[in-house]
Amino acid sequence: MKDIEVFHTERTEAFSDLFLMLQQIKESLVEAEQYTIDFYKENPDSYAIVFPTDGIKDLLGEVKEKLYI
Repeated sequence: MKDIEVFHTERTEAFSDLFLMLQQIKESLVEAEQYTIDFYKENPDSYAIVFPTDGIKDLLGEVKEKLYI
C-alpha cells in the first residue's frame, strides 16, 4: 500500500501533465484554425469538414463536467 503522502503528491503533480496537455491542445487549435481558414480560401465552394470541431467541443464539454465547472 502506498504511503498517503506519496499518493497525494502523485495526484497533485498530475495537474502539471494536464496543464502541459492543455497548452499543446491550444497550440494545435491555433494551427488547425489557420489550416481551416487557408483550406476554405483555396476551396471557397467546399462544405468539407476539415477538423471535427463539433466532436472536439463535445469532448471538451465532458472534461468540464468532470471538473464540475
